[in-house]
Amino acid sequence: MKKIVGIFFVIIMLASTLVPINFVSGQQKTISKRVSLYDLGILQLVAHDLYHVDRVTEIDAENQKLDLSTVLDQGEENIKNGGEPRNMENIMVFTVAKDFGKMYLDLVDKGLSPENAHEITVEKYLNEVKKAYEDTFDESFPKAANESEEEDDDLTGDLALRTVHDLLPGKIIVNGVLTPVLDQSLLGKMLGKKDLKQLSSPLDGQFDPEFRHMTVFDPHTNSFIVIDLLEKDSSFAQQFNIDFSFESFLDELKDGHYDKHDKVMEVIRAEMIEAQPVKISTDHLLR
Repeated sequence: MKKIVGIFFVIIMLASTLVPINFVSGQQKTISKRVSLYDLGILQLVAHDLYHVDRVTEIDAENQKLDLSTVLDQGEENIKNGGEPRNMENIMVFTVAKDFGKMYLDLVDKGLSPENAHEITVEKYLNEVKKAYEDTFDESFPKAANESEEEDDDLTGDLALRTVHDLLPGKIIVNGVLTPVLDQSLLGKMLGKKDLKQLSSPLDGQFDPEFRHMTVFDPHTNSFIVIDLLEKDSSFAQQFNIDFSFESFLDELKDGHYDKHDKVMEVIRAEMIEAQPVKISTDHLLR
């Protein structure tokens, strides 16, 4: 009987990844946005590519450009493992990061110069960013700015991209087994193509409970600590004196969508316009 109940529970969880509907008191309320785990991995990689803010030193080590530096500027050994260590923070972002690293190294192995391999890999990356953007935000990917602006110290874009954490699922199916997404057994592992098609948690202005009490590595203390991801995102706005609160952005998502005129959407859109490399147009890239 226990085995039957367990199988039934997994079936229910599988079904829930395919039916993006919120229910309140047994009645359908709204169809909230959900995206594939692949798109979610891409969007997390975008956030890492644009920003790397040290909360202690308050220094941003990234350049706010979509150049895949979080993977390709980390040395060959790190490239093999998905670039920066933070790209291993969950299996979704690690899968896409390692795939891009492998693509680059394979091109070099085939005889391409590192420069050409870099350009081809970044073009592929931009194509996937475009797809993930359109799948998630339900609007066309904006064109790049005509001229590249210098990096500034405004971190509003970082705060807005943190709202993607709303979509993070607490549990996913890995090779047919329901597994906590932060389970240590998944460290260094990758999702297969089938599992990457699963849907995220619904967009609802809330975080799954697993991310309210999560263990992360703190490089400053060289030890593992427990954090509340929602609290970390909220305090980010306060620490860097951002004009918007994280809660105000989440409130806009309670209807289940990034709407065109939401402030959070306006910030993300502007971020994508400025972050694209001017010399590379994504118009010619195939979906």
